[in-house]
Amino acid sequence: MREKAKILIVEQSPAEWESARQFLESNGLQILLAESFEQSLSLARARNPDLVLVTTHLPGGDLQELCRLIKSLPGLDRVYVCMVLDGQNNEHPRPEAEDNWVDDYLVRPINHNDLLFRLKKMLRQRKAREDIRQKGEQLHQSLEEMSAFNLIGQQINLALSLDEILPKVVDQVFATLQPDRAFIFLLEDGKLRLKANRVNGEVEDDGERPSLCAGECLCGLALQDGKSKFSRNLYEDERCTRTGCKQVGMLSIAALPLRVGQDVFGVLGLCSREEQDFESKSVFFEALSAQVSMGVQNARLYGSVQNELKEREHLGGILRAKNEFLEAMHETTLELVSEHNLATLLMNIVKRAGQLVGTDTGEIDLVDEQVKRLIPQVVLGAVSDVKWLESGFGEGVAGHVWQSGKPFIVDDYDEWAGHMQQFPKGRVGAVAAVPLISEESVIGVLMVSYPRPLNRKFEPGTVDLLVQFGRLATLAITNSRLFSDLQQELVEHNQAEQALQASEREFRSVVEFSPLAMHFYQLESPGVLVLKDLNGAAEKLSNGSRLTLIGMRLEDLLQGLKGTRYPDLFCQVARGDVGPQVFEIQYKDEHFRGFIEIHVYQINSGRILTELIDITERKRVEMGLQESEFLLRESQRIGRIGSYNLDITTDSWVCSEG
Repeated sequence: MREKAKILIVEQSPAEWESARQFLESNGLQILLAESFEQSLSLARARNPDLVLVTTHLPGGDLQELCRLIKSLPGLDRVYVCMVLDGQNNEHPRPEAEDNWVDDYLVRPINHNDLLFRLKKMLRQRKAREDIRQKGEQLHQSLEEMSAFNLIGQQINLALSLDEILPKVVDQVFATLQPDRAFIFLLEDGKLRLKANRVNGEVEDDGERPSLCAGECLCGLALQDGKSKFSRNLYEDERCTRTGCKQVGMLSIAALPLRVGQDVFGVLGLCSREEQDFESKSVFFEALSAQVSMGVQNARLYGSVQNELKEREHLGGILRAKNEFLEAMHETTLELVSEHNLATLLMNIVKRAGQLVGTDTGEIDLVDEQVKRLIPQVVLGAVSDVKWLESGFGEGVAGHVWQSGKPFIVDDYDEWAGHMQQFPKGRVGAVAAVPLISEESVIGVLMVSYPRPLNRKFEPGTVDLLVQFGRLATLAITNSRLFSDLQQELVEHNQAEQALQASEREFRSVVEFSPLAMHFYQLESPGVLVLKDLNGAAEKLSNGSRLTLIGMRLEDLLQGLKGTRYPDLFCQVARGDVGPQVFEIQYKDEHFRGFIEIHVYQINSGRILTELIDITERKRVEMGLQESEFLLRESQRIGRIGSYNLDITTDSWVCSEG
């Protein structure tokens, strides 16, 4: 069950708010009342309200200072604070827009329905503000992770030998990610052996380097399964069978496999003394492990080259090419993570992937979850006119990679058994494709190919590079989508807020200036309807002010209905027992005497709208017409009776027919 929103009302005389409190609590809000500065701060600190109403009637201190003190309390820096101003004497100025301590204001007197509407609107605004803040924090965290990723990559590129790169990786992980422990295991003679280790920023080396077997503890499981392993609590995790991390007080751990292709050759570990959800950053850690793997493999290659330099000097060129590739990868990383426009980002990914393998022909397809198809997004080079060709699950090279989730190479596409019939022959020869995987799901496929008549093939090492590049591309796409979603959410929120405000103004204007007398009643107990609001025409008809009329019972407001069947009929409409009702009655009370036509509608359960129309003049005209018709009929009847005349010549009465 969702917890009720808590509203703290700061008022010197809580009794003045008792009616409002009962009404608000009946509408799903939890109300806290405070009478002084001290009680306000105490309640705010203890109950952590969602919204604070501060009345200008509270003496004994600066109200702005009270608002500041409330927002200074732990966990209340983003609480929504509203000041209630007195609209009659206007002694207190409204808060300025630049005031950081007051978010909104109300002017009283204000009826209960308007108060409820404004409070719920403020709560929605607070929730929307909090949602946007969380989205912003996610984006900020993603950007920080990208910055850390780039810094680690720079340090890796600066190191050449394995002895240099391992400490640099651990040092840079500490400097950027700030764990409590970081270490690297490498696979030697079938076992994982500790090669670098830092605890609280200090190098730990007790002379004995511990080793692990495959499947032993989380690091051994990461080696065995080839997947990252995470634990929030080492002491409660049955997989954590070794005591090394526990002895130095670690609680949470992330064990990231280091691999070349599908072969795991080591494990990068990060630990924290505080409980951490490392698994929520799995996409970032996958990219980090790919970067470290590439650096370690580069260092190993460098070591091999150093050992053979005397015999094979030309291997120096290979190393330089490798370093150039790493620099290109670093530049590519900076370019991709700084681009938020998805269309531009995808174009850059395809171009960069082609540059890595020496071709201008490439394609990137993204999965459309609604139609379950791979949709081409960018198609360049020899296949640029085939952008319309979509792929199903397992269909063509892209569909095969989507289905398997693994890289795939075709040496001759035209001769490949899975060749798509719709794809024109003679365009491309060798094709290499890698999956774009986010949170263990394929979100797309990146493909590059050598156009005919080039007779080039892809080397296995080239595919490994594309796999690493694909992980960077996946991270960049995820970041771009998050940024785009946040931007769209901001636009939609602003549009919805403007539409809501416009709709509210239009509705209130229509109701307020309607010539019909409109009353809004709430069924508060069986047979008892209480007035909750009314418009200007209703005020005029009742000869009273809105403040004095709201809260009155139906029979007290419309005294002419007492003792009739109509109040019970109104209640039946409010309960939904009968539909809308329309009737005419002769009405009399101390303010009005005549005929009225009444319309009764149910707005929602227990709530009705009544429209009262003065039809006295219409009834007077109708009655006049009826009287005229009666007189006309009487005159016609009398005319048909005729008359008697005295004929003096015959001395007799003669009857004449009309």
